[in-house]
Amino acid sequence: MVGTDERPQTVHDFGGFAPALERIRYPAPGAPGVGQRALELLAQAGLPASASGCHGLDHGAWVPLVHMFPQADVPVFQVSIQTSLGAPHHLQLGAALAPSCR
Repeated sequence: MVGTDERPQTVHDFGGFAPALERIRYPAPGAPGVGQRALELLAQAGLPASASGCHGLDHGAWVPLVHMFPQADVPVFQVSIQTSLGAPHHLQLGAALAPSCR
């Protein structure tokens, strides 16, 4: 899944932590154009992916971002990882997305 939200919501997909963490919001703008470009690059590489305009940013994304960009003023989008597919898949994923960094 590739995030294409204009305004991704802060997703609290965890439990058992301090209640204060549930109150954190990270209202960064989305980057739907970059998300669409990522989808194109993944398709060109033969990697199946689909757009998600409603998933938001899970804690794997917003926790580091809240420390790196506390003003939430950097556009962001999220690409889901597939832990069951292992490192070779994710290296292929990174290689497919590399042109978007140039």
